[in-house]
Amino acid sequence: MDDKLRNSGHMLPVYFLRAISYRLVNPYRTAPLNASFTHVNNSAVETIASSVLNDQVDATTNIVDWVFLELRDNSTGNPGSHKVQTRSALLRRDGVIVDIDGISPVYFKDIDAGSTYTLVVRHRNHLGLSTDPTANLQHLELLLLWVLLILRS
Repeated sequence: MDDKLRNSGHMLPVYFLRAISYRLVNPYRTAPLNASFTHVNNSAVETIASSVLNDQVDATTNIVDWVFLELRDNSTGNPGSHKVQTRSALLRRDGVIVDIDGISPVYFKDIDAGSTYTLVVRHRNHLGLSTDPTANLQHLELLLLWVLLILRS
């Protein structure tokens, strides 16, 4: 994946500063994206430290962009249709989705571990993907591989 928006060497300084300041705050909470990406059971505005966007020793772990995650309940009559909680997270260059510190796995708070869920990964410029509601997140790695392939295109 390309991370030219994060890398100042590819932009004029004025545009780079605008891109960085925009990217420090979750873009899915502000207009116009908040009309299509509605947060559920998550009132915290995700904000990252500017250091999260620094070049890493391993360039494949550089942060590329924000993604929007939806955790949906499978126990209803229509599996995967009810949003339980949403989160915004960061996508690394190697396709791994991490929490807003740029390192930790993403977690959802106050979720019943005994229930089954569908995970949906959405991006403002790409088609969203989800796990199969009948798979109960067993094929999450396959979903993340699809995310990597689509975002590389």
